[in-house]
Amino acid sequence: MLAFHHRVLGLIEQNLQINLLRGGSYQFIVPTETTTTVNGIFFPQAIHYRISPIESKKITIEFIHFMYQHRMQTGIIPSRAIMREQFPHEFCPRPCNYSVGINIIERLIREDNN
Repeated sequence: MLAFHHRVLGLIEQNLQINLLRGGSYQFIVPTETTTTVNGIFFPQAIHYRISPIESKKITIEFIHFMYQHRMQTGIIPSRAIMREQFPHEFCPRPCNYSVGINIIERLIREDNN
């Protein structure tokens, strides 16, 4: 998983502004290795992003990796319902992670195709 984390970090541009699927936007914060705790569960690898001047969130590499593997195996990005079922601890308190994950998956796929 660490190699996947480093691959994702290599694709992220600091302060790149990206639109969320349901409106608003976010920016990736300095792409470095970070950790996060979601509902009391510790995750050793995460990506940090800002959704407002005063609020930021983190998305776990496990969340991104699941989305990527699902896309590679089925040809489609998993639905919100699938992600809610697989990652209720992360999806429910951080619904923006779905949009962030899609953006990262699209970048990974473009890299795969080059």
